[in-house]
Amino acid sequence: MREIFLSNSDPSPNHPSEDQFLLHSSFMFMDLVNAFLNIFAPIFTATTFFVFFPPYLCFKSLHFFWRSIFSENVAGKVVVIAGASSGMGEHIAYEYGKRGALLVIGARRENALREVAEEAYLVGSPAAIPCAH
Repeated sequence: MREIFLSNSDPSPNHPSEDQFLLHSSFMFMDLVNAFLNIFAPIFTATTFFVFFPPYLCFKSLHFFWRSIFSENVAGKVVVIAGASSGMGEHIAYEYGKRGALLVIGARRENALREVAEEAYLVGSPAAIPCAH
């Protein structure tokens, strides 16, 4: 145990003053709390992890499979795509066009954007409106 005394004038080593007793008892209490938490906190943390993490993983897996099987119905909804003249934006426009979405596509290159709009219309989009910057 720690023994800390506040004053240098100790009347008797066998009889500490009231201040010294209170200080010593507060350190004993903190040592007790620290020992309790050193034992209890890791057990509580591990138990909580092993109880809640497996159901969470199960839920996330089921949610992933559910959303991949039953995709969102975008037929007749307006989808705005920026950067649709090439690359990922172009292919996203085609995919939404196949699902029947109304497309508003934007990009800097007007000629390439018109070609993407025509192709999206051919794959099934009711309307594909190009907006060049």
